[in-house]
Amino acid sequence: MQATLKRLLEAEDRAQEILKAAEERAREMITQAREQATQSIEVARRDAAATLRSGLEGAQSKAAIDVKQRMDRAEAEAREIERRANEHFSDAVEMVADWVISGSASGSE
Repeated sequence: MQATLKRLLEAEDRAQEILKAAEERAREMITQAREQATQSIEVARRDAAATLRSGLEGAQSKAAIDVKQRMDRAEAEAREIERRANEHFSDAVEMVADWVISGSASGSE
């Protein structure tokens, strides 16, 4: 009977050791899971930041191209307006010169 009690006590001690080891292993696994979750969150944050940066760079590049195209069109339109203004100015100078000449000619007659 004492041998049986001794075996039962040893089995209980062994069970407690196993339980303690299991609890320690569970704490370690929880700690590892937390660390992995923290790392995963950081990776996701970096990926999101990189994606946003890339998108922003793409948008900035597109906007720069759009602005350049608009500026080029505006400059071309300004050159065309200047050309027409010069053409009209030349016509106006010619008309005034003709008017002055014809006025001088009719005044001298």
